[in-house]
Amino acid sequence: MGLVVKIILILNLNTLLFAQSLIPFTAKVPTAALVYFTKDAEISYYKKRSHTFDMVAKNKTTQLLKLDEEFHLWPHASYLEKRIVFEVDPTYYSHLNIKKDNDLYLSQIGSNEIELIGRGIQPKLHLADTWISFYSPSRKRIFFYHAPSKELKFNIEVNNPINPYFIPQVEMINPQTIVYTDVNQKSQTAALVFNPISESFEPLYQTTQADSFLSLCNAQSQLVIADFSQKQGNLSALHIALNLKDSPPYQTKQIYQNDSAHIGSITCKETDNLIYFIKSFSSNPSSLLPSDLVRFNLSEMKYEKISHNSNINQVYLMGGEVFASQKSKILILNEEGSQ
Repeated sequence: MGLVVKIILILNLNTLLFAQSLIPFTAKVPTAALVYFTKDAEISYYKKRSHTFDMVAKNKTTQLLKLDEEFHLWPHASYLEKRIVFEVDPTYYSHLNIKKDNDLYLSQIGSNEIELIGRGIQPKLHLADTWISFYSPSRKRIFFYHAPSKELKFNIEVNNPINPYFIPQVEMINPQTIVYTDVNQKSQTAALVFNPISESFEPLYQTTQADSFLSLCNAQSQLVIADFSQKQGNLSALHIALNLKDSPPYQTKQIYQNDSAHIGSITCKETDNLIYFIKSFSSNPSSLLPSDLVRFNLSEMKYEKISHNSNINQVYLMGGEVFASQKSKILILNEEGSQ
């Protein structure tokens, strides 16, 4: 009986490890051409040629965009996948400029129509895909586009007097509560709350380390603030906002802290309470490797290591799935049977 129990435990443990592992991603079209696919795998977008961009739905190919020059593009969609924004750089291969604004095209998922909504970078969909925010480096402003009315409603001027590479993070809690990041003269990053009706600004959180990077994530209507440092020995932490729907002053609560280096931004789905990020597990103060994918559970207030000595350098969402980059490899999180 003891041997049987031991075998069952080993099988269950192996199943659990496999259920939470990163596995190589394979696609029906070459991954070099694939731009985005939906979580039901019914619709995919890809760029097979240098001047055109296509959508495939129900085995039918439709050309969405054709330009005279070779261009590069990035897709931006939320977990709901009602709308998608394509950030198109028509001078990607001929003109480098950190203050360059790209063309932003909006489309409903599966639609043959695509429309130019503005010029900027890093668009993000909010509030059931009814709002799109994007940043203009040339104008140092965050713009907010309302998709149902097809109007730019308001914008926020970004201070950032020091870092030309800084791109603000944005989360919309509701149409009257906007959380975004900015940088002061001491290179400290802060999360601020903006009310477009009263045009008022309130502080939410500020870093104390000049090398810290703030990122935001909205998980099950709970705003998470990551204060990460890529320097070994400096503190990295996660905080949650406590009272954003109330009147200021606003407060945060620390839920995680570690003195290992943390790489990049946090990623989360709006529909669950899991936060994904990359943590260094190096014992060498001068190295970030090895680095692995970590998942923090907001309900249990603990984290678990997903990959093992994998040297992960990026984590992101696409088609409702969690993806990670490992040098030139694309990996996908296998969550079969996991909580």
